[in-house]
Amino acid sequence: MKALAIDYGMKKLGIAVSDDDGFVSAALGNIANYGELATVKTIISFIELYKVDTVVIGFPFSYKPEQEEGKMIKAIRRMKSYLEENVKVKVDFWDESYSSKIAERGLRGKARKNSDSAAASYFLQEYLDEQAIKKKFNS
Repeated sequence: MKALAIDYGMKKLGIAVSDDDGFVSAALGNIANYGELATVKTIISFIELYKVDTVVIGFPFSYKPEQEEGKMIKAIRRMKSYLEENVKVKVDFWDESYSSKIAERGLRGKARKNSDSAAASYFLQEYLDEQAIKKKFNS
């Protein structure tokens, strides 16, 4: 499994990718969010470039279902649906709660501007680790 992670933000998105075997994640950097259509096209180019079969989108699971969904949650859901229907990749949500705060702890100075991609790498690694555990116990 090769995976791409997206830490979605209204101004920018953090992007991370796994190695070909799905063991280790690496931050790629941030991309600007110039609107949903432009962003989805950019994500599709990453999917094609890195030949990924799984996309992991950070989702704020601290969101409560009784609350009205905000713009960002709606945009994340639309992106997931679009990718599943048109690109034919597996798309999973992953809890991104506190991932930015954790990522920022390890970054100093100018490197903090890439905290979104570091957060994406952090929750992608969590996702990869869980997949490895599931695979081990299901074989």
